[in-house]
Amino acid sequence: MASRTDVLGVLSLPRFTASRLTKPRARAAAATRERLIVVGNGMVGQRFCEILTKLDGSTRYDVVVLGEETTPAYDRVHLTDIWKGRSPEELQLRESDWYSKHGVELRLGECVSELNTTARTVTTRSAEVLSYDRLVFATGSHVPELKLELDDGVELLRYRTLEDAQLILHKVEAAGRRRVVVVGAGLLGLEAARALQKLNCEVTVLELSSQLLPRQLDAVAAGVLEGTLRAAGLDLRTRCRLTRIVRGESGYLVHLEGEESIAAEVVVAAVGARATDAVAKAAGLTCDVRGGIRVDDKLRTSKPGVYAIGECAHHPRVPHGLVAPGYAMADVLAHNLMGRRERLSPQESVTRLKLDLTEVTVLGNPLASNAGDDWVWQAEGVYRRLVVSADRVKAAVCVGAWPELPTLQRLVTRCQRVTKKTLEHFAETGNLGLVETSLSVQSLPDAAVICNCANVSCGTLRRAILAGNSDVRSLGRATSAGTLCGSCQPHLAVLCGADPAPAPNYPRAGRALVILSAAALVAACVTLAFPRVPVATSVQLESLDVLWLDASFKQISGFVLIGLVAAGLMLSLRKRVRRFQWGHFPGWRVLHASVGLGAVFVAFVHTGFSLGYNLNFALMLAFLASAFTGAVSGAFFAKASSMQAKPAVRLVRGVRTLHDWVFWPFLVLVSFHVLKVYYF
Repeated sequence: MASRTDVLGVLSLPRFTASRLTKPRARAAAATRERLIVVGNGMVGQRFCEILTKLDGSTRYDVVVLGEETTPAYDRVHLTDIWKGRSPEELQLRESDWYSKHGVELRLGECVSELNTTARTVTTRSAEVLSYDRLVFATGSHVPELKLELDDGVELLRYRTLEDAQLILHKVEAAGRRRVVVVGAGLLGLEAARALQKLNCEVTVLELSSQLLPRQLDAVAAGVLEGTLRAAGLDLRTRCRLTRIVRGESGYLVHLEGEESIAAEVVVAAVGARATDAVAKAAGLTCDVRGGIRVDDKLRTSKPGVYAIGECAHHPRVPHGLVAPGYAMADVLAHNLMGRRERLSPQESVTRLKLDLTEVTVLGNPLASNAGDDWVWQAEGVYRRLVVSADRVKAAVCVGAWPELPTLQRLVTRCQRVTKKTLEHFAETGNLGLVETSLSVQSLPDAAVICNCANVSCGTLRRAILAGNSDVRSLGRATSAGTLCGSCQPHLAVLCGADPAPAPNYPRAGRALVILSAAALVAACVTLAFPRVPVATSVQLESLDVLWLDASFKQISGFVLIGLVAAGLMLSLRKRVRRFQWGHFPGWRVLHASVGLGAVFVAFVHTGFSLGYNLNFALMLAFLASAFTGAVSGAFFAKASSMQAKPAVRLVRGVRTLHDWVFWPFLVLVSFHVLKVYYF
């Protein structure tokens, strides 16, 4: 099914009611809350609503949602399911009373006709003037007007909303002979065409471009897809320009440029969407020349207190027309409105068209010029193309089913290296040879560990899914799985039946971790191998001798060393304690490595390369072993994304476990060392 963002968006937040507070307190709380108006009622806005609700937004905002449609937010991605027998209620994202239960004033059938950013007011279609403290545009997109002549009585049906889908279904069922023309061979048009064909309609698809899916596919991929759809009976016509639609004897005549005409009872327009930004543009908000309200990394527009999310927003690093980037916008804005400091990161483009006949997946931008070298494998009805640059898959196109798609998506989104052997294997067989199938994950026993970072088992994840955590993000909140390095998120997606979430990628943190680990490794080896620094034997000390012979300096360096060790131990709580979720885990790794390197340096200041004797000798060996294994573990972690083989994974786990084991003897020995110095 094609992935698309919504036309309109909803924000809903919980708020305290008088029944939950005493009247004076209720009035005081209401006086301190800001009014937040959300223009739109759709998928992205609903996502925003739910995130803000979980962040306890009722303490800060009173929310009014204005939705142009008469139905609360629904699943637009599966809109064609209306033609398969699903009811509108089944498509709703939440129950109708969800908004009132969470203290949100939802006004359906209402939209904004005018915005005054100076007075901070909006005027609705019913001429009501509402004041706001903050305003969120979540108006999505709309079907543009087609430039063609329509005779009187001709009805061109647009396909974008739930009401549109219901009207099209009604017209098709009322028609005698079910001949339908679909204008547009993009994601929406092809999805609609196939769904209408399954309603026993004779469907003709018209596309102005020279191929199907011109914004997503190369010519060869489009040809493979076209062959599959033609074999199923769809009439596909490219390079067609509509000029006029007139009434015929039993329906309409659709005239094309060049004197050709097609008879039809129903004509559906499913052409490219345009950002709904007219009100914002009239109010003076800066909009892009191609459409969309310009926003920064915090989703702020050019006017104070006004924000935009979803398809109505334009951000240079966010692809247009997809659900996932809209959800990312909603998440960032919800957190920022609650006082957090989050920025929108560059979003990867992942486009999918799922039909009963075949499926199409596009990762990244394979149509970009000079994107890289092409590796292609093709069979009947199947086309797979990888765009590779600097030993990394930058983009990919797949027509037809491919079990390795989750693995491929991880390669693209994490910029993982692929070997020439892997690419040659792909060219010969069409497979990467790196697949871990859904069956292998689903069949794992409850005791099997899925997330090694947080030590979360399959059984724990299954119980969390049964408790209502149905996506990767909610599973992470409930169990901490996938919240650290993120490499297990595709497995979480398989378990909960969601689309694989792209694992996070932090290249700068990886490079810093490699440098720090290498420096710590060298320092530990030098400390172990080099002889002790010679010190003066007379009463006249040299400049550095004071570090090792003066008691005060020895105490200072010793306690600094203990402090650094304690800091390193505290930093490891980010991994071991579920409540500690601040910041990105790779950043904590870098900080942990920095502390470790500092500890090795202070150990030199404290000992001068001397390993000591007896207890001190054991203490230094434990310290150097901990530093050595920690440095190796850090280097392995930084390169973990490129390690695919099971022996390499086992090696990483072994070194990490060894680092933990050798650290505890050091803590015991350093305690005895302090007792010996001060009490014995």
